[in-house]
Amino acid sequence: MTTDYRLTSDADREAFYQLYQYAFNNQDSPQRRRFFMDRYQHGWIYGRHDHGQLVSGLYSLPLAVNFHGVTYKMNGIGDVMSAPEYAGQGGAGQLLTAALNEMAAEHVTLSYLAPFAYGYYRRFGYEHVFDQAHQVMAARDLPRIKPTDWTGTITRYGNDGLALINDFYAAQAQNQRGGLIRPTWWQHYLTLKHDWSVAIYRNADAKIEGYLIYERQATNFAIQEWSTSTPTAFERLADFITKHGTTFETFSYDDPSATNGLDLLADLYLAGHDQALHDGANR
Repeated sequence: MTTDYRLTSDADREAFYQLYQYAFNNQDSPQRRRFFMDRYQHGWIYGRHDHGQLVSGLYSLPLAVNFHGVTYKMNGIGDVMSAPEYAGQGGAGQLLTAALNEMAAEHVTLSYLAPFAYGYYRRFGYEHVFDQAHQVMAARDLPRIKPTDWTGTITRYGNDGLALINDFYAAQAQNQRGGLIRPTWWQHYLTLKHDWSVAIYRNADAKIEGYLIYERQATNFAIQEWSTSTPTAFERLADFITKHGTTFETFSYDDPSATNGLDLLADLYLAGHDQALHDGANR
């Protein structure tokens, strides 16, 4: 039954991309096409046709997660979509059922997704698991940071820095509670999709103790990930952030936990400034 919905041809790939563009109101560009096609080739792709036209689609990405030292297969669901004239006719549900059936047949234990509606996905067995804290702070409210140890160094990279921090990322306890095990192809996909910068803190022995993934937007310094293993690394990277205070109007931070760790700052009010929680899954 599942194979009836699997898409495998070049024509299907292009049709899926065009439906994705329309359903999510995306604008075509060489960059978007590159990261989309790179991700597409690694997925189990499902689609539903009517009169030869692709009218619904989704992908199921075979990945793995670390749950307290145990590796589990996990498929991530994304691009769940239908053409507007076919919305509400059950096409997406049929494809999701097909994807779940194939996961069961392939002994995939877990599946993650970022829901557009909790009620809809609960019908298929999904439930809320991860919180994400989104915080925004005006530049004028940035705290003054005075690191106590200057023996280590911070080095800035472009997207190439993602490969340098993968081992550190995997070793952190917070990423071993169902966190994604990031394969090489996934890191490459992220470099195609995002224009990120990476700042890495190394101690005096040149050992990585923390990193920052961020994006320099027009008026906002957007922190995507901030991970440290020592107080010194936290202080140094916090100081690095505040040094951008005259360049950006706001600073945002997307933390994969409701307990963000910013209580280490001297001003606890600022640590919780303008915080909002919403559901999310690992990148």
